[in-house]
Amino acid sequence: MSAKETSISNRGDFKAAARFDVLFIGFLFTILLWVVGFTLAWQSFQYEKQNAIAHTKSVGTRLAHHSALSIRNVDLALIRTTNQFAKNWKGLKDNPIEAHELLATAFAGLDQLKDVVVLDLKGTPIYSYRLDYDGIDQEPAENLMVELFLKPEKRLFIGKVQSRNAIGLGRPIYDYHGSLKGYIIAEILTDYLKKIYQLGVEENQHNFALYGYSGQLFSIPNSYERAYDISSLMKKKTEQVTLLPREQIPAAITSYTKVPDYDLVIATDTPYAQIIEGWYEQTVAYAIIGIIFSILLLWSVYQVQGSLRQLRKENTNRRLAEQSLKKLSLAVEQSPVSVVITDKKGNIEYVNPTFTENTGYGLDEVYGQNPRILQADKANTTDYKDMWDTLAKGGIWRGEFCNKRKDDSIFWESAIISPIKDDQDHTTHYLAVKEDITHRKETAAQLELAAAVFETATEAILVCDSETKIQTVNRSFTDITGYEMEEVIGKTPSILKSGRHDKSFYNEMYSQLLNTGTWAGEIWNRRKNGEIYPQWLSIRAIQDEAGNILRYISLFSDITHRKKTEERILYQANYDALTDLPNRSLFRDRLQRAIIRADREHKKVALLFIDLDRFKHVNDTLGHAAGDLLLQEAARRLTSIVRKSDTVARLGGDEFTIIIQDLDDFRLVETIVEKLLESLALPYELENNVAFVSGSIGITIYPNDASNVTELLKNADAAMYQAKENGRNLSQFFTKEMNDQANERRKLETALHQALEREEFVLHYQPIVDAATGKLVSCEALLRWHQPEHGNVFPDKFIPLAEDTGLIVPIGEWVLMKACREAVIWSKYSDHPPNVSVNMSSRQFQRDNMATLIKNTLKETGLPGERLNLEITESLLVSNDDIILKQLHAIRDMGVALSIDDFGTGYSSLSYLRRFPITTLKIDRAFIFDLTTDPEAAGVVSAILSMAKSLNLKVVGEGVETAEQLFQLREEKCDFIQGYHYSPPVPVEAFRIMVKKKGPLNPDE
Repeated sequence: MSAKETSISNRGDFKAAARFDVLFIGFLFTILLWVVGFTLAWQSFQYEKQNAIAHTKSVGTRLAHHSALSIRNVDLALIRTTNQFAKNWKGLKDNPIEAHELLATAFAGLDQLKDVVVLDLKGTPIYSYRLDYDGIDQEPAENLMVELFLKPEKRLFIGKVQSRNAIGLGRPIYDYHGSLKGYIIAEILTDYLKKIYQLGVEENQHNFALYGYSGQLFSIPNSYERAYDISSLMKKKTEQVTLLPREQIPAAITSYTKVPDYDLVIATDTPYAQIIEGWYEQTVAYAIIGIIFSILLLWSVYQVQGSLRQLRKENTNRRLAEQSLKKLSLAVEQSPVSVVITDKKGNIEYVNPTFTENTGYGLDEVYGQNPRILQADKANTTDYKDMWDTLAKGGIWRGEFCNKRKDDSIFWESAIISPIKDDQDHTTHYLAVKEDITHRKETAAQLELAAAVFETATEAILVCDSETKIQTVNRSFTDITGYEMEEVIGKTPSILKSGRHDKSFYNEMYSQLLNTGTWAGEIWNRRKNGEIYPQWLSIRAIQDEAGNILRYISLFSDITHRKKTEERILYQANYDALTDLPNRSLFRDRLQRAIIRADREHKKVALLFIDLDRFKHVNDTLGHAAGDLLLQEAARRLTSIVRKSDTVARLGGDEFTIIIQDLDDFRLVETIVEKLLESLALPYELENNVAFVSGSIGITIYPNDASNVTELLKNADAAMYQAKENGRNLSQFFTKEMNDQANERRKLETALHQALEREEFVLHYQPIVDAATGKLVSCEALLRWHQPEHGNVFPDKFIPLAEDTGLIVPIGEWVLMKACREAVIWSKYSDHPPNVSVNMSSRQFQRDNMATLIKNTLKETGLPGERLNLEITESLLVSNDDIILKQLHAIRDMGVALSIDDFGTGYSSLSYLRRFPITTLKIDRAFIFDLTTDPEAAGVVSAILSMAKSLNLKVVGEGVETAEQLFQLREEKCDFIQGYHYSPPVPVEAFRIMVKKKGPLNPDE
């Protein structure tokens, strides 16, 4: 057979195989559609079946509850009847009329009953609910009677009566002595149950039956002819569903449901024919549609097969032409470059295998296509107009194309296009010879990119040969080092050495380079101007295949800024930003190191805890900027006194610590502390203001007082608080008693946070009387705290604590409200009730709503403003705050009086007495105490009274305890008297008696 015949034969076989494949695929697809349809139909059937099962169970559950309700109603009537017969069996037995009425009353309205029968012990009927008492001829259920006789228990018995139309419910009748007297049986009509079963259920949709515990059938609709054993269901006490067909009954879904509280079961049937009726009709309709669709599908496949056969025929002809052309162009076929032949319009007629390798396209894919199908979407630099102009003139065009392969990858080609002419010199085709130059272009681009990266890199790049001679550097090298390229070419990198690293450092660097080929680390080098700077250096050795080093490439960057940033971060983490002293973290570290050193050298360490006295007052009066200046000055003073080996730290706020190391003699500590106290007490010049503060210093010694940092710090803190309590501007060494006091203070602070919530505060009232008449005119509300664990806590202990913790604000509000409410009550006892004075903390006035608080309190309690007096301290007025002044004027406008408490002990100044709306001065008890014995105290009191009179202010003498003090104050024309001479602070009940009496109580009262 010839080659041509063989080719044609093969093509025929291919056609037959292709036709068979298409038809076979169409057939398989049709089968797949039927399989899918069958699966969907089966799933639809299962869905319908599951719905039917769920519905059947739901109907059974509903009927079970209906049955239970009917039985429960009858059983309740049975219970009531047995109770009545138990009470009076003999009387009811002998009185048929009363017994019949009892039955009629008990079972009235129960339509489900057929009859109710009362039996004696022999089972003989005595009374009937339906019949007259003398016409009883009913016979009870034999099975039920047997069960009652055999087990006369006090419970409900359910059984089948002789008639198929009724169910029997029975109970034994016992009298109150426990003697069995008879039985009562009620019969429920099965027709009634059938009616309630059919209620709400479509006709002939379900069949129902009622079974007893042993499977006995109680209620039988027409479709049932026999009972089944359901005892297993009663044991499991769960619902069961069966799908098995039964004898003489059509195949159905049956649900067995236990009747709640009773040993009964409802059987509910749903016929299968009814379930699948709708499904069957739908399935048949879908099957008909499927048949029609299958026929159409196979016909369509047959039509497609014909089109494919025609298309394959055309492709075969084209391949034959290509084979003929290849036979004539073997040289072109084997060319290592792409060869493309197009017609005069540029449509491709031939491409060689190299073209296919380069582009991914075969001839059958590009035949008849324009070479533009290879053109990439990216901007192309080819001048196509020049190309066609050159070819139109019969010339040869040379140039480059940016093309796209079949897989969308980009490649570059260098092309020579020339015309193919016939014998008449007419151009018939064009021949393009193209070479793939992608690799060459990529190499050039990479070299260009590398050069750009080399020059624009922010890191310095240095290239050396195998002998470490510099070959080239980039621009960043010049920017960092200051050396131009011409200055370093041919030299070694040693020109950059700073001298900070010894020879061993460089030996280790070169050793690692030889062993691993890389080295990286931090190094110090020198710029051209001599400046030494840190840099991060990375060196890599480039080797050939034999492992010989060809060159070294170094990259480095100037890390001066990073080093400074790290140092700044480290400094900020360990030093206080305001004073530049070590902060708490660095302080604890240095104290720990001092302890370790003291253990090693058998020495001691002193820890000083310093708190600035009255610093808060400076902050409040002069502002936080002045407070910061004061802290900075205090830090300078502390640092100037201690040794360089010692550490001064700021823990926060106005708290400082000092670590004194290498301590041998305690006198060194005492000397340093004396200097510290003296220096801290000197005046502070703060922006045209002068401030005076002092320091309280707590001292603890390691290892005498504690063994670790935490305990030492706690001890020093406790000693500092003791120094404050002893009068401030003092130092105090730590003792065990001091530690106990600190612990007690912490416990007291915890209890203070809960005092308001637990209602542990009460108010006592100390009378204020008219000095001339002795009449009660006012009182001062004084806060008292009884704490369950600490007992009665004195105000001098908990008031400062409340000030420090900020709890004075809610406590002050509570005192104000409580005092005002009580003052309103006094109006019930007197036509001229006394006023009430309430102490106000300066912390309360730091809020800008104090006047609003007073206004709301007066409004809520109903107390007139003229009966309220607020006692404030001189420190509040010294602050010279416009906001406080505005609030005081607003309070005074309400009629509320303002008193200065403890006048004479603070900053007593005529300027603020004139500026602020003060109404009353209270002379401090310290002056009253020495009034009759100390001329200076008497002079101060006389001056205060004279000044108050000139300013039209009232004066209260506070702390008057003797008649002599009272007499002298009267002589000096003091307006009011307060003190133990008249009365101590008393509870509210005692003060109410004073209000009624209009004066203080006598001692015997």
